[in-house]
Amino acid sequence: FIDVISLPAFTEMDDWLNNDKYVFGEYNNHLKFGGGKFTLDGSPQGKTADMEEEYLTGGPNGEKHWHGNTSITREELSKLAKIMVDNNIQINFHANGSGAINDAIYAIEYAGITADKDKRPVIIHSQFQDKEQLKKYVELGITPSYFTNHTFFWGDVHIKNMGLEKASFISPIKTSREMGIISSNHTDFNVTPLDPFFVIWTSTNRITRSGKILGINERIDTYTALKEITTGPAWQFFEEDRKGKIKEGLLADFVILESNPLKQDVKYLRENKVIETIKEGQTVYASYKDLQID
Repeated sequence: FIDVISLPAFTEMDDWLNNDKYVFGEYNNHLKFGGGKFTLDGSPQGKTADMEEEYLTGGPNGEKHWHGNTSITREELSKLAKIMVDNNIQINFHANGSGAINDAIYAIEYAGITADKDKRPVIIHSQFQDKEQLKKYVELGITPSYFTNHTFFWGDVHIKNMGLEKASFISPIKTSREMGIISSNHTDFNVTPLDPFFVIWTSTNRITRSGKILGINERIDTYTALKEITTGPAWQFFEEDRKGKIKEGLLADFVILESNPLKQDVKYLRENKVIETIKEGQTVYASYKDLQID
């Protein structure tokens, strides 16, 4: 009963492109191939994210003037991205660092994408970008899938590696939304726990392990935090006409919660619990024992 969207890797493109077994954009037994995926860099906490700027603390093995790693040249990336777009396949980029994000932007432009074409290219994580790059997101219709759990798990590390100013602008949901960008928020499970309440908590509080507030100006309200895990991802994968809202005509996919998050103090949002889960009108989980599930 769980809907799964799979993003086949660009490294296996010869196997899935023009292969009848891979039908993109349609569900088959709750599985959909949502587009091709490029993994451009690693993680900022591991110092493998591709950054325009040098890491303040050097490389993972003590390298000086370290900028991180990239997995593919900009030229090869652009060529493959255009092939996907020409075959009506949505393109997705794992890009944490500003350098990798620049490569993704370049490839998206090379593929001929602009916002009015509504191709919805996704940049996954999109941690260390700046406002100039966000302007390109608007121009090209790029939609980021942010990862605010970083503020808690590695926020202190990011301050050390990249400085407070840059670290404070990771996953800038508030600024993006103010610019008209539609985004989502995720856990990157199993990198962080698969817990949507924790995602809501990190995006509204942005508190590091040591208790620092990381990017107070990027804190969002609870309603926006909920949109980041409902309407945002539904739109990113062209499913806004069937998912993301409790609304007549859409799938009856929703949960009943122990507490109304819109009435909770944001510091307690991580403590909420699911009482019941409904998928397409049918109860598939209930926390109370006396409910019979067929």
